[in-house]
Amino acid sequence: MSDFVNSVTAAQINLSDDAPWKKIQKNTFTRWCNEHLRCVDKQINDLRFDLSDGLNLISLLEVLSHKRMFRKFHARPTLRQLKLDNVSVALEFLDREKIKLVSIDSKAIVDGNLKLILGLVWTLILHYSISIPVWEDEASDTVTKLTPEMKLLGWIQSKVPELPITNFSQDWQDGKALGALVDGLAPGLCPDWESWNAVQRVTNTREAMQQADDWLGVPQLIAPEEILDPGVDERSVMTYLSLFPKAKLKPGFSFFCHICYSTPFISVPKPKACRATGRGLQARGLRVGQLADFKVDTHKAGPGNLAVHIREPTGNEVAVKQREVLEGIYGFEYMPGDEGDYTVDITWANKHIPKSPFKVHVGPKAGQQKIRAWGPGLEGGTVGMPASFLVEASGVVAGMLGFAIEGPSQAKIECDDKNDGSCFVRFWPTEAGEYAVHVMCDDEEIEDSPFMACIAPKKKSFSPDKVKVYGAGVSPAGVLMNCQAEFTVDATQAGEGVLKIFIQTLEGSCIKVDVICEEAGIYNCSYTPTTICKHSIVVSWGGVSVPGSPFAVRIIIYMCKCPVVSGTEVLAPDPLSPVSCEVEPSWIGLLVPAHPADVKAYGPGLRGGLLGQRAEFTIDTREAGSGRLTVTMEGPCQVTLQCMDNEDGTCAVFYLPAEHGEHTIRIFFDNSQIPGSPFLPVVHLPLDPSKVTVSGPGLTKGKVGEPCMVNIDCALAGSGDLSVEAVSDSGAIAKTEVQENKDGSYTVVYVPLTAGVYTLLLKYGGQVVPIFPAGIVVEPAVYKSHVKLTGQGKITHLLKKQRYLKSCLEWVVILCLSAFASNVKGDLANAAGNCDPSQVLADGLGLFQGLAGHPNNILFVGRGAGNGHLEVTIDGPSESKVSCKDNEDGSYTMEYIPSAAGQYDINITYGEKSIPGSPFKVTVKDVSATSAEIAGPRICAQSSQNFTFDSKKTGNIPETVTVISPQGLIELLGVEDNGDGTCTVSYSPSVEGPHSLMVKYGDDTAFSSPFRFYVLPSTNKKTGIYGPSLESEICARTPQTFTIDCSSTGEAPETVAVVKPDGTVKLVDISDNGDETYSAAYSPVVEVKVKFLHAGEEAFCRWLFLIMFLMFSGKVIMPSGMTAQLDIIESGDGTITLKFSPTEEGLHHVLIKSCAADIPELSLQYYVNSSMNRCVKAHGRGLVYGVTHETAAFTIYHEDTAIGELDITVEGASESEVCCFDNKDGTCTVTYLPTQPGEYKIHVRHNDMHISGSPFKAKITDGSLRKSQVKLGTAVDFALDITEEDISLLTASISSPTRQDVPCSLKRQPDSHIGISFIPREVGDHLVSIKKDGKHVRSSPIPVCINLSDIGDASKVKVFGPGLHSGRTNHISEFVVNTRDAGYGGLTVAIEGPTNVVIHTEELEDGACRISYCPSKPGTYKVFIRFSDVHVQGSPFLAEVSDGELMRQSITHYQKPPLTANIGKECSLTFKISGIDMETMAAKVSAPSGMAAEAMVTATDRDTYAVSFVPEEMGVYSVSMKSRGQEIEGSPLQYTVGPLGEGGAAKVQMWGQGLHGAHAKIPADFNIWAREAGEGSLCVSVEGPGHTELHLDDHKDGSCSVSYTVEEPGNYQVSILFNEQHISASPFLVSVNALTENSEYSLEGLERHKATGMYKHHFHLYILWKQYKDHGLMSSGCAESLQPGSSLNSTCTCSAESILLSNVSEITSHGPGLSEASIGQKNTFYVDCSKAGRNMLFVGMLGPTVPCERVTVRHLGKNQYSINYTLKERGKYILAVKWGDEHIPGSPFHINVL
Repeated sequence: MSDFVNSVTAAQINLSDDAPWKKIQKNTFTRWCNEHLRCVDKQINDLRFDLSDGLNLISLLEVLSHKRMFRKFHARPTLRQLKLDNVSVALEFLDREKIKLVSIDSKAIVDGNLKLILGLVWTLILHYSISIPVWEDEASDTVTKLTPEMKLLGWIQSKVPELPITNFSQDWQDGKALGALVDGLAPGLCPDWESWNAVQRVTNTREAMQQADDWLGVPQLIAPEEILDPGVDERSVMTYLSLFPKAKLKPGFSFFCHICYSTPFISVPKPKACRATGRGLQARGLRVGQLADFKVDTHKAGPGNLAVHIREPTGNEVAVKQREVLEGIYGFEYMPGDEGDYTVDITWANKHIPKSPFKVHVGPKAGQQKIRAWGPGLEGGTVGMPASFLVEASGVVAGMLGFAIEGPSQAKIECDDKNDGSCFVRFWPTEAGEYAVHVMCDDEEIEDSPFMACIAPKKKSFSPDKVKVYGAGVSPAGVLMNCQAEFTVDATQAGEGVLKIFIQTLEGSCIKVDVICEEAGIYNCSYTPTTICKHSIVVSWGGVSVPGSPFAVRIIIYMCKCPVVSGTEVLAPDPLSPVSCEVEPSWIGLLVPAHPADVKAYGPGLRGGLLGQRAEFTIDTREAGSGRLTVTMEGPCQVTLQCMDNEDGTCAVFYLPAEHGEHTIRIFFDNSQIPGSPFLPVVHLPLDPSKVTVSGPGLTKGKVGEPCMVNIDCALAGSGDLSVEAVSDSGAIAKTEVQENKDGSYTVVYVPLTAGVYTLLLKYGGQVVPIFPAGIVVEPAVYKSHVKLTGQGKITHLLKKQRYLKSCLEWVVILCLSAFASNVKGDLANAAGNCDPSQVLADGLGLFQGLAGHPNNILFVGRGAGNGHLEVTIDGPSESKVSCKDNEDGSYTMEYIPSAAGQYDINITYGEKSIPGSPFKVTVKDVSATSAEIAGPRICAQSSQNFTFDSKKTGNIPETVTVISPQGLIELLGVEDNGDGTCTVSYSPSVEGPHSLMVKYGDDTAFSSPFRFYVLPSTNKKTGIYGPSLESEICARTPQTFTIDCSSTGEAPETVAVVKPDGTVKLVDISDNGDETYSAAYSPVVEVKVKFLHAGEEAFCRWLFLIMFLMFSGKVIMPSGMTAQLDIIESGDGTITLKFSPTEEGLHHVLIKSCAADIPELSLQYYVNSSMNRCVKAHGRGLVYGVTHETAAFTIYHEDTAIGELDITVEGASESEVCCFDNKDGTCTVTYLPTQPGEYKIHVRHNDMHISGSPFKAKITDGSLRKSQVKLGTAVDFALDITEEDISLLTASISSPTRQDVPCSLKRQPDSHIGISFIPREVGDHLVSIKKDGKHVRSSPIPVCINLSDIGDASKVKVFGPGLHSGRTNHISEFVVNTRDAGYGGLTVAIEGPTNVVIHTEELEDGACRISYCPSKPGTYKVFIRFSDVHVQGSPFLAEVSDGELMRQSITHYQKPPLTANIGKECSLTFKISGIDMETMAAKVSAPSGMAAEAMVTATDRDTYAVSFVPEEMGVYSVSMKSRGQEIEGSPLQYTVGPLGEGGAAKVQMWGQGLHGAHAKIPADFNIWAREAGEGSLCVSVEGPGHTELHLDDHKDGSCSVSYTVEEPGNYQVSILFNEQHISASPFLVSVNALTENSEYSLEGLERHKATGMYKHHFHLYILWKQYKDHGLMSSGCAESLQPGSSLNSTCTCSAESILLSNVSEITSHGPGLSEASIGQKNTFYVDCSKAGRNMLFVGMLGPTVPCERVTVRHLGKNQYSINYTLKERGKYILAVKWGDEHIPGSPFHINVL
């Protein structure tokens, strides 16, 4: 029993976390991780907890795999959700790398599950350290079947055959095995391992491990005591031993033992062992006149001769100077004399060494440099340690910096901006060798770049971080100018190294440094500064900067022992007041009397300075004798003065202002102020554009032609000049005016002349204001073009409406049009007939002059003019609100209110003809600033009234004042000047009603703003009534008070009543005020009249109170006699809307009644149609799109519609002339000519009703530009700690920090966790709510923190590539967009140019995307690139596309709307196929229900056939055609019976041999089936090296046949577009072969084949290929010398008989798609046929059950191809690639998709 208990206890101890083996394994695995993390400067202390945030794990995986993560991760994961997401990123990476993990998820690692973490690390060790090394017998089939552990053990056994090593535990316990392994790899390291004493196993193991560490570079991942521990596990030992296969002996070791070879040594040349490095071989950076040098290392290359040849751009040989640097290493030099591309050929034993020939681009001589670079990192360094250098600006503006490192390994680069015009750059090389350091400014190499840095291996105990630098010479407090500064460098603890010290001034001059080494490792350094500026001191040890370097040292001048001080009070000239210094002439021995008048003071510090910057001035006392000099300074705060005696009779004074504002400097000499004292310097704020604030409406939106105002406050930004520029996205620059407000602010006004998005660029003091540019949307000016048609039938009343059932009826009682062209229609008669416009008279002041912002009246009299329509159009610079009133006496009064001054045109037509005098020219003036203020009664009695004109503000005295009575009579009034800037006008009205005072000033030619007042009716009683409600407008339903004055009559009113519009009377209570006045109160709701009755009278006295609000009601009488009430809606602008939804068809009567008694009842009629009835229809491309300066047209059908009025209006960015043509067939064609791009609205009304679809929206594009666009997006993914099997049951929402809803989506992540994706727009905490059945799930809502680095930043997007700047027609243009460092956001790429281009995107690694396009027309293309809706730097780019020298022939066919196919009527479709016997043809039709029936096939012409059938049901039919039982190409076709569905280019089908291949001078045919696409334009074009004859035969049934004949052989592109969009697979790439005498396609050959049946033979070849394809096992693509950029997506139907000469053995292939593939993703490989001659490339894919989804072959130029394919299922695939009839080398390829 005790044994059992002991065994159980031992097992528990062995499985616990404190088990010895687990501790050893944890330590070993931790050291293994740290060994790899060392290159990225990271370290793991505790393996359990240091992987929890995922950052160390991600870094470890990137180091091991040399790859980046596939998606973004969080750099600062503070929340658990972020940590889980980071770990998920790492686990997803392992899954993609096909590294299988068992029972390990992100939660286990975040929670610190040590067992699973150790398992994860062991998986990494097994994959990257044990499995990856290439074993010496890897090619053996036996070895490939072994496990990684067995491979490692077998390798060790091969190195130590003397010992029987069979495991990784007991056989390593005495240290001998380890010593034997070390000596086996490097004989002589452990030569006496056989004699080692097994008892001293620790000593043995320590010696072997130390030798392996020192000379083989094998770090001690496990301690000697741990490897000897009996409890050590094999995994720990294997981890350490796995480093030995990759170990290499370090240089410097001498072998002491004799090495015998069993075979004789044969030395052969090894050119690939040569290495060439140096600045003279760099691809870029070298300049004319610079010495180019390089070295060639041949010591491992065996015997051979070295040859170097350099050719300049002209092909001439360049002289090369050779010198031997070391044994086997040669140095070369040459001097390029011309710009261009040089070629450097380096051969060893007459064969090129690696990378030879080298291409070297030599640029022009360097101009003035903006920056300079210097420091130790440009000369050398040490592996694994930072190599650093400084980059400093040489001028005010430096430019954009760029850095690149090229060398034996990748090197991480960091740049630290010092914010003083310099930056400190460091890079970390991981391998020894020569590195090229490129330093660029504005994408151009600086002078002497690239710098060649020699990186040495790291030496033992080399520790530059232990170097100490101290002393006054490196103190930040500064050193004295012209005085020796000293400092000490202590390198006693730093190991072996070389000390180098660099000192440079701000101007770039070097300072000499004296270094003295008095004792080992201690260096005394000294230098003498001679200029007052910042000095930078760089100290390096062994090429590595020491801690604290670079040191920034400021140079100060000698400070006077008696400092001059400042005070806040005025200091009197008293020698005891301030501390003073006495200046005495050094050239005279005796004291000279003081002369203060001869003291001179000068310098910028006396005029002013900048806050926080030192100011300086000089005082000259050389001619003033001896005396005491005192300087005081006063200002907003205390300032410290410093003085330096120059020892020549002058002194320099310095001060550092702490507050801005005016200061006072007083200078006393011998107690007297010197000339000019006191001085008043003004201290300004330093220039800081970031403190510029901008506000105003002009920052958000604007309108074409209207001023946009922006307020810019620069009060806190210092002193500088402000410049503002407004540029539109089309490149137009708006005129900008800047006005200074003298308070530090500016008012900026700019006037945009074109619509679009304007960018406001601000610069202050020559620097760009941050947070700008700002985007302002400028809306276009809207013009209205109007055309009106009237039928010959009965003309209905204008208010008569026709609507469909269930529609909504609206009447606007008062119509106010708000557009630049304002229209009002009034009806002079209720029926149309003959009219005489000459009888219509127009009169009124509004026809001749007008006032902005005031009503202007026009009177129309049309008695005797007959029946017709009156139409008034007002055109002018602003909107005019218009209203029209019927006077019910044959006349109309129109009132218009323009909002801006200017010239207006009033066009008046009657019966569509102008009346006499029309159009009228009216000048509208703005009198708001010149008019006097008029004071007077608004309501008065028929008695003398006085009106006062106050002209004090304007200074304009009225010259003429007139009054206009209600009858329109004009009476001149006298003006009396009061002598105080006012004048008085008296007037006695004689009639009641509204009156207007019109005023004219001396400088005006027209009357200005009217003053309106109302005259009450006369009464016998002299009773007055007054009150505020009688003098100004009041609100309805608000209590009003008025007073009745009876002092003149002495009689009190007996009764006061209010009369409503309906005639009812309401009594009002009155109260006696005690002073013969009485008060009355009432709340009016409508127009009211106040009446009061005196005692003894029988009639009321009537006073008009006020017109407030008319109450309307209405009802509708339907055809059935039923009635319904109208809905009345107040519009809020003085109008009301009445609505009604009809439910019956027929004539309706509408009765509108007002509660006002004097307003008659309005009766209207309208007819309601059923929705099934015919109506007016419109269609055509002009309703959808158009091109500027090209006529856009559409057609209106009204054949089956009752005759009525047709009204067409076009609104848009330009005035468009509208024309209408009657086609005499029940249709009319409407055309309009737009001149500006933009969106146009087309209103088509019939009988004042919009027809179906109206208003239509047409997109008008620039006639010279076409725009293509593609959008991509990246979102941030978060893993959620939510367990739910069915994700469809969950809903998600995200709330941003500003409580805005953020679009998001839930998805299942690869580790089976649920994740959420969204694009962040704000920084801060976001709340993620996950709900199920409307309720939050556990832990919801979840806070997620978004950092600034996660927000999309367009400035960090990198764009490069030739496609941004140049291109050729019909050639692929490419560029790359890299958004890796730009955060999350959407990417939009748009290309605008002479023609539409198809934009292709291809995702690359590291967050980059390749963009390609193929322009077909030459010209300038604009490439717009936006990230997160913001232009990237440089966007838009201008790409100049030149002509590719190809000929193009095109033909356009306009397809009319297809006739609707009906049940029972024959349907047919026609096609053309050559070489088919009709007897072998058959056709079948499948109905929508699935039933199939035979169709009739008839021959209509030579090689032309028609398939016809009679449908029995509605829907989409499938028509299939066969020959000899096999489907022919293009079958089946779609045929719709009944209304067509959605059309477009996607519904067009095409087929035929002419789309695959052709022969010169032989017609090639193909068919197009476009019926299902609907109405539109079909464009077919052929483009290639020769002339093309193109014909199109329309079969009138939706199909057409195309035939083309080309004159020259070559590669041609056949494009088929429907409505300017490519159909599927278009463009087609067709190879046209030459016609030879023996060709079977010659004229004789065609006749021969026709006679022998060979024509049919080729058709059967195609049938067999088609059958093989349709079997479901093969998907193929083919291409033959296609044009660059072409893409072939269709199967090849060409004959496989090659008539071309080629050599398949010269073809090479490469790419990941040849060995591995992923499901549902694009897999790519490349084939290079450039040396294989001329033939066709075939690609086929044999799958397990179904073919691959897509195979695409794209020609990249020069017979190089890119092939992409997509797979749907897992399994084994066979990939066949043929060049003609022969497999290329390596084909067929076997791909196993897991």
